Amino acid sequence: MHQRAERATEQFKPAKKTELLTEVSTPRAVLRIALPTWGAFITHDLLGIVDMFFVGKLGPVAVASVAMSALMFGIIMMLSQGIGAGTTALVANAMGMGDRRRAEDIVGQSLAMSVILAALVAGMGILLADDLLRLLGAADDVAIIGAAYLRIVAGGSMTMTVMMVFEAALRAAGDARTPFLVMVLSNVVNAVLDPIFIFGWFGVPALGVSGAAWATLVGRSVGLLLMVKVFFGGSHEHFHLRLRGLKPRFGAMRQVAGISIFASGRMLLHNIGGLLLMRLVALFGTVPVAAYGISMRLQMLIFGPSMGFGMAAATLVGQNVGAGKPKRAETSAWVAVGMACVVVLCFSLLFWFGRAHVVVVFNDDPEVVSVGANLLRWFSVSFVFLSVTFVLSHAMTGGGDTLLPMLIVGVALLLLGVPLAYALAGLWGDVQGVWAAIACSNLVAGLLSVWAFHHGRWRRVGERIRRAATPE
Repeated sequence: MHQRAERATEQFKPAKKTELLTEVSTPRAVLRIALPTWGAFITHDLLGIVDMFFVGKLGPVAVASVAMSALMFGIIMMLSQGIGAGTTALVANAMGMGDRRRAEDIVGQSLAMSVILAALVAGMGILLADDLLRLLGAADDVAIIGAAYLRIVAGGSMTMTVMMVFEAALRAAGDARTPFLVMVLSNVVNAVLDPIFIFGWFGVPALGVSGAAWATLVGRSVGLLLMVKVFFGGSHEHFHLRLRGLKPRFGAMRQVAGISIFASGRMLLHNIGGLLLMRLVALFGTVPVAAYGISMRLQMLIFGPSMGFGMAAATLVGQNVGAGKPKRAETSAWVAVGMACVVVLCFSLLFWFGRAHVVVVFNDDPEVVSVGANLLRWFSVSFVFLSVTFVLSHAMTGGGDTLLPMLIVGVALLLLGVPLAYALAGLWGDVQGVWAAIACSNLVAGLLSVWAFHHGRWRRVGERIRRAATPE
């Protein structure tokens, strides 16, 4: 009996890496989370390019089908990242306190939430695929092909929602290497299967656009199985989950949802703003739309490092608040911001001085190059502020505050950016008014994020989470 108690006690001792994150040098702790996360983001982005490359061989109808079906990806991503934000804040707080049992309990309830969410998304997507695409204005041929693709994506949504929880939990515990390796492997499987399923290589029936969806589903399923082994296999230093931990407990779910809802709301507001801006840009013709699309793709180069350093800030803020070290939590966030800004500034200088050469890589039409180069000039001066917003929003999320980041997006983008874009575009009679408004919106969002983080609501929220978890 005594030996059994000792084993149980040993199982729930704080893991060595968790202790190090709150004690080692801050720059090293930031880099340990940021670099693998950035790498995972790059592989995900590259996969999107590979998918579109092979689908593009099938013609414009196939490309349109996949592009319009991306709406469902957006919905799944928005809801999944919301749950991931709640998981990150609560798991990081628990690991900072050295309470691995509580961290495991949070992961179990987050997984239960993600499964319920996936079931709802799957039902909606499978039953309403045709209606959703036609609602977006899809032509008959696009709707037919796209609906088949969309049903597969929606039916396999659990691979995305559950994976988001697993990845968030591991990073919040200080392990960013495992999510990176799993994502690389699943994306490689996806990329290899793309041409096989789409074109029917090696005796496999040619599935066309649906083949891309099946390749994605198989790739993600491989990643999901690996994550299940990590969490339930008993070999990971942080997590040893049991199936009984997945039994829904709505009190615990409510705690995760209280953080998740505003994180999802932030993404929703951002997507609404993006749609309104795209609608305005479209009024000026095809060339500005093409230039805007290219700039959005290039902006992914900014999101990559910003996501990496943002996740590092979230983890370190959460763990240090949980460990009762709010000053170190604040310092960690500013170190992450500084590192992100250095990287993003390098891209900004590249875009500023080589903007025409960068655009021509994607499209050599002289008009597109001219408009796109002008757009990059506006964007280049605001990319650093965009990165600051991203990193500090994650830092506040790590403390448990997702409300202020959501409000910042609402104010900077919807209350300022979009109205200013319509006003300047009308006043100047040129699409440059849109570019100027987006740059101003990024600037304001960055300044508001600095103010909100300095204001410190995240400290109070994190401390409430910590006190609520501390036994009387």
